[in-house]
Amino acid sequence: MEYFFSDNEKRLKQKARAIAEKLILPIRDELDEKARFPLELVKEMGRQGLLKIFIPEEYGGSGAKIMDMCIACEEIARICAGAATAYAVGALGSGPIVHYANEEQRKKYLPKIATGELLCAFALTEAS
Repeated sequence: MEYFFSDNEKRLKQKARAIAEKLILPIRDELDEKARFPLELVKEMGRQGLLKIFIPEEYGGSGAKIMDMCIACEEIARICAGAATAYAVGALGSGPIVHYANEEQRKKYLPKIATGELLCAFALTEAS
């Protein structure tokens, strides 16, 4: 097991930090005060390539490892925990599509999720 970031991981960390500082920091207080979901912010993270991390290459993603998603999420959380949660929901929501959807569904949804054109979420309930 490697205990230090690879060069690619270091570049991702720098990219995610720069995006978080540029996009999230200026609106962080407003997001918190108004308690609103940062829809446009998540879409912009998609345009900047951060949502591609959790999508396989064959569907327009980067096919990265879970560690890469954690690195990006940590840098976003450094600026705003709420924005990091919104980011992580994309990974949680796309996971079932990646692993359990049929090929037609993957082709329909994953490329749009990777670019931020389409957002996904995850719902869970209990029988009681």
